[in-house]
Amino acid sequence: MTPSTLDAHIAGLLGRRLRHVFLVSVLLLIPLFTKAQDPAPADTMAVDSVKNPVICGLGMFNPADSSGLNYEAFLWSDTRSMGDSFKLMPGFFLRDLGGIGQPDQLSFMGLDSRGIAFLLDGRPLRNPVTGFLNVYEIPIEGVDHLDFRPVELFAGGTAGTMNIVTRHFSTIRPVTKIRFSQGPYEHLMTDVFYTQNVVRDLNFQIGLQRQVRENRFVNTSYDSWNVRTRVRFNMSDRFNVSLTDFYRSWTVGMNSGIDIDSTTRLGLNQFSDAEAIVLSDRASEERTQRDVTLSAIALLLADTASPTQMNAYFTKAERDYRDPSGLTSSPFDRYAYELHGVVLQQTIALGPIGGFAGLQVERRIAGLGPAGVRSLTMTAWYSDFSLHVSEFLRPSVFARGERVGASGHLTWGMHADVILGSSLAFNGGYSRVTRFPTLQELNWMLYRFQGPPDLLEQHEKIHLSLKVHEGPLTLEATGSERRIENALLFRTYTPSQRFPDIVLDVLPELQIRQLFGSLALMLWRIELKGGVMWTETKEGAAYTSFHPRFVLTGELTYRDVLFDGALEMQVGLQSRFVTRHTGLRFFPSHDLYAENSGRLIRTFSTMDLFGVFHVGDAFISIAWENPLDRKYMTVYPYPAIGRNVKVGINWVFLD
Repeated sequence: MTPSTLDAHIAGLLGRRLRHVFLVSVLLLIPLFTKAQDPAPADTMAVDSVKNPVICGLGMFNPADSSGLNYEAFLWSDTRSMGDSFKLMPGFFLRDLGGIGQPDQLSFMGLDSRGIAFLLDGRPLRNPVTGFLNVYEIPIEGVDHLDFRPVELFAGGTAGTMNIVTRHFSTIRPVTKIRFSQGPYEHLMTDVFYTQNVVRDLNFQIGLQRQVRENRFVNTSYDSWNVRTRVRFNMSDRFNVSLTDFYRSWTVGMNSGIDIDSTTRLGLNQFSDAEAIVLSDRASEERTQRDVTLSAIALLLADTASPTQMNAYFTKAERDYRDPSGLTSSPFDRYAYELHGVVLQQTIALGPIGGFAGLQVERRIAGLGPAGVRSLTMTAWYSDFSLHVSEFLRPSVFARGERVGASGHLTWGMHADVILGSSLAFNGGYSRVTRFPTLQELNWMLYRFQGPPDLLEQHEKIHLSLKVHEGPLTLEATGSERRIENALLFRTYTPSQRFPDIVLDVLPELQIRQLFGSLALMLWRIELKGGVMWTETKEGAAYTSFHPRFVLTGELTYRDVLFDGALEMQVGLQSRFVTRHTGLRFFPSHDLYAENSGRLIRTFSTMDLFGVFHVGDAFISIAWENPLDRKYMTVYPYPAIGRNVKVGINWVFLD
C-alpha cells in the first residue's frame, strides 16, 4: 500500500475528532490564565534555563526519577547517542551493530526494547509497529536529562519508562551553540542550535543536525538529517504552552552483517574491512518521521507543587526497505503509520501524599504492506501515589487500566522505601503487568504456540534494592525475579539457512532473574566506578543464553583545573567485559531482533580512553576507542568497530 493510499484511508477513518479535542483543550485553558500577574523582570530570566520562575519544566514527572544522565554529563563525555550513555550502567545492555546509525538495541533487566516505554517530554515515542526505538533518532544535543522510572505505568513499559526531557530556554540574549564531531570511516556530525526570546515571554528555538558516514564494510554508508523547532510562550506565571516539531530522515546501507561461513571458507578475515564478505551488498533503508506536540502546563490549584500538564500529539512515519538483489524480503519491508493522541496528567501534593494521575487516548493507524491497513484505539488511565508515613517509611502504589480495541487489562504494583539514616536505604516491590502485542506481533505470518493461543504477555515481578552512601563511597545493588506468561519471542525457524525464516514463539513461561549493582568511590580528584550484572533466563525448566550471564563495567577518571582556572579537564578510561552467549540477531528486512540460534557470541573485553577539556565556552573531547584492537561482536554477525580515534567540540556563543 502506498503512503498516499494510506493517507486517504486515514483521513476517511479518523476524521477530525482528535483534532477537535486538541483545539477545544487549548481554547478552554487560555481564558483561565490570561489575567496573570505581571511578568518577571528581565534579570530573573537566566540564559540556558530549563525552568521559568514559577512552573517546572515541561515534560518532567518527578525529580526523583533522574537517571543521573544529563546535559552536563554529556558535555563531560564523548557521548554520540543515547545508547552510549547506557553502556556502563548496570541493568542495561546495549547491542551494537558496529556502525553509526545502525539500529542498536537497548535492553533493561533482561527485556529488549519492546519492554521499555520511550517518552519525549511525557509524550509516547515508541514505534507502534515494532515497539522499537533506534537510539540514534534522538540527538543528544537536544536532551536536558533522561528520567528512568522502573515503574510500568505507560504502554509497553514492562521493564520501565524512559522519559527524554528536552531543553527549554528563557533568555533575552541570543544563544548559538555548535557541536562538531569526527570519527572513523569519515563519520561527521554537525549540530547547530539557536534560541532567543522573540518578545519578553515568547521563546523560539531551532536545532539542525546532519550526520554522514562512508562505508566500513560494503554497504554501510549512513546519511541523516533532523530538524527540531519549538515555540514556548509564558502566557502568565501560571500557564505555559509550547509547540514542538521534531522531524528526521535517514538513509542507511543494511548489509545484514558478515557472511561468516563464506568468508572463513575462502580463508579471509571476517573482521577485516577489506576482506569480509557481506550478506547483502545492495540493501538499504529510508525512513522519515515527524512528531508534532502541543504541550501545556498550568497551575490550576493553589499549590504550586501540583501542576496540570497536557500533551496533544501527532506522529507520521514511513519505512522503506529495498534489496534490489531480491535475497531478503518480508511483509514489513515497507510500512507507514500515524499516531494521534492526548495525555492529560495532574500532579498532586497533599501533605504526606504525593504523586500523579493521568488519562491517555491514542489512535494508531498503520499500513502494513500485504497485511493492509490496521487501526487500533488505546485508552488508559494511570496513577502513582506515595505516602510519607515517617522519615523512615514511604510506601507507594501504582496502577494502570489499559484498553486496546475490545481487550482491557489492569496493571498494578506496590513498593516501599525504607530509609535508615542518611547513609542506608532499601526499596522493594511487587508488580503484575500486561503487555499488549505490537502491530507486528499481531500481524505476524508464522506463529508457534506452545500454550494457549494468547498474545498478551503477563509479567509478574518482585525486586529488592539497596543503596549505601557513606562519605566518598556509594554502593547500589538490585535483585529481581520476573515470571512471564505467554512470552513473545522471535526466533530463527530455520537457523541453518543463509536467510532463515522467523517464527514468533509464544512460550507458556519465561523466567528472568537478575542481580546488578554499582560502586563509586571518590578520592581526591580521582573517581572510580564499577558495575556488575548477572542474568539467568529459563524457558520452562531449560536455561537459555540470549542474554550474557555476566557483564562487568569499570571507569577510572581524573579531573582537575589548571592554569589559574583557564583549563578544566577530565581524562579517564572505561572498560567492559561480557561473557559468551547466543544473544539476538537483527534482521533488516523484518525490522526486528530475533533470537540467534546455534551461534555463540564469544566472551570479550574492551577498553576505551577519553579526555574532555573545557576552555572558555568550548568543550573539546578526544577518544581513543578500543586501543587494544579487540575483535568481538555484541550482535551476530555484526563485528564491532576496531581501534579508532574520534574528536569533537561543543561551543556556545552568547551575543
